[in-house]
This record gives sequence, C-alpha cells and structure tokens, in this order.
Amino acid sequence: MKELNDISKTHGYVKMAKYIEEHMIEIDKAMSMEYVSDFAMIRYYAAILKNSLGDYVPTEEQEDTPVSVDIIEDVKYKSNDKKSFFDMFAEYEE
Repeated sequence: MKELNDISKTHGYVKMAKYIEEHMIEIDKAMSMEYVSDFAMIRYYAAILKNSLGDYVPTEEQEDTPVSVDIIEDVKYKSNDKKSFFDMFAEYEE
C-alpha cells in the first residue's frame, strides 16, 4: 500500500480511479501472470500505475442530450406477394 500512497500523492485518487476504470481490461491482462509473492504482484501493479498515470488524460464524460423522436403508431405494411417470372414479364409487356 505504500507504493499506492506515493502515487496518490503525485496524481490523486480520482485520477487513479478513472485510469483503472478506463483500462481495466489491459490491467487485468497484465496482472494475469503468476507471481512469486503477493508483494511482487502489488509492486508490479504499482509500477503499471506509476508509469501510465503521467501521460494519462481523463476523458470527459459527455452529457446525454435529449433527442426528439416521432413515433408512428399505425404502420401498415404491404405484403410481398411472390410472383413468377412469367407474371413479371407479362406486367412489363403491358
């Protein structure tokens, strides 16, 4: 935890949390290795955060804008009657 406290003094917990949320898949892949001890795993995790947070710029969340939608309640579809080639040819000649 000492490693994470040092990182939080530099970058802050909010930035760390946003980075972890946005890069959860990459961190999970990196942490899937086997480690000699739990301490080694924590050190590797801290190294990932320390090296990545310097260049990280949090993405701004976009606000949901209301969209107007026209709802058509009564829709009637024309059935697609199958026609033979000769029927279509007869219509074409007319």
